[in-house]
Amino acid sequence: MDINIDNALYKNLRDAVTGKVVHDRDVLERIRREIIRRLEDSFNSNNELKQSTSKWLASYKYSNVRILDPDGWNREGETFRESWDEKITEFEFESRLCTSTIQLLKEQRE
Repeated sequence: MDINIDNALYKNLRDAVTGKVVHDRDVLERIRREIIRRLEDSFNSNNELKQSTSKWLASYKYSNVRILDPDGWNREGETFRESWDEKITEFEFESRLCTSTIQLLKEQRE
């Protein structure tokens, strides 16, 4: 996720995350708003998380899935990369998995 945070806000955010006390209420409010904005950007209007295929596959729930033949994704040239990188809901991801050839690994990857 690309984030545009000025240096002062970033320093205070870093301090807050590392446990240092941040006393400036305006800075804390800006941090809170930035975190909320980031979270809202991660969800579509239906409050469904959208992420790329690589991110879905990296999640613990799908870590035992290997796609052998990605029939559910557009596989022609550059459009394959666009299709693979497109941010999609879990429902769309699972729909694409259903039309692809996959292998389920015995153990989930860490």
